[in-house]
Amino acid sequence: MTPVTKSTTTVPYFKFDSGHFLTETMGLPDDVVGMYIRMMAIYWESGCALPSDELLKMKLGVKGKKAADNLNLILAQLFGGERRTHERLNQALTEVNGYKAKQSANAKAGWDARRAAVRSEPATLTDSKFDEF
Repeated sequence: MTPVTKSTTTVPYFKFDSGHFLTETMGLPDDVVGMYIRMMAIYWESGCALPSDELLKMKLGVKGKKAADNLNLILAQLFGGERRTHERLNQALTEVNGYKAKQSANAKAGWDARRAAVRSEPATLTDSKFDEF
């Protein structure tokens, strides 16, 4: 069995605002809410993009008219209709990418400082770091 590989473009979690979620799913049947949660996960794992309709239906296990109608309801009401976007998840991805870029810049600056310090030290055989062991 081939192991499932994880996307490396996103972190394995997204910010979940429970209050907002409860408000936007109020009155929806449980099967629609379950499909919506799964669509949010697919959207996040795909770098904030939904796959083609056929692939999305396959990933969600959509079979029959009722499930197809539920999918269309979710796309229309919760994923921006024709745009097929989720604004809160897009914003969360922007925040995550900004944080990752900041962390990367900090790590690079630290590495550059350490490398510059090592290069400025005179290298002698008696001044070896291995003498500490």
